[in-house]
Amino acid sequence: MQDQTEKLVEDLIINFSDMRRQHMSRHASREQCLWEGERAVMFCVHSAGPAGMRATDIAQALNVAAPTITPVLNRLQAKGFVSRGNDERDRRIIMVSLTERGEEVLHQCMEHHRGEVRGLVDYLGEQEAQNLLRIMEKVKDYYSRVYKR
Repeated sequence: MQDQTEKLVEDLIINFSDMRRQHMSRHASREQCLWEGERAVMFCVHSAGPAGMRATDIAQALNVAAPTITPVLNRLQAKGFVSRGNDERDRRIIMVSLTERGEEVLHQCMEHHRGEVRGLVDYLGEQEAQNLLRIMEKVKDYYSRVYKR
């Protein structure tokens, strides 16, 4: 029984790694799609609306250390996807917002992702897609309990 469990653990690790590697290699060279961290930051800023967000608020929302966000923001700014500006109420505060180009790229990326998931649902069929969703929700619940988020 222990051997079967260990084999299952190894198979899951390999499959998760393979899926991640396939996904990243497909998107790494596409300009309109972003690295996972960039996409997460852009989605976070987008959800804040036109006023934008402070970098520290982005870090907090994504549950990462504030210094982690700075290089991501620098890359996104260099690509022309985000801009930084002073808060109108407190000039000491720097706000991050999406540029028009950033909004367009994020929209394209979200549509592309939606199409990929739609393709997966078509491939699996409705019943297996429902089963996958049920299992994914259980996995998410497991990790939220383990990491108390």
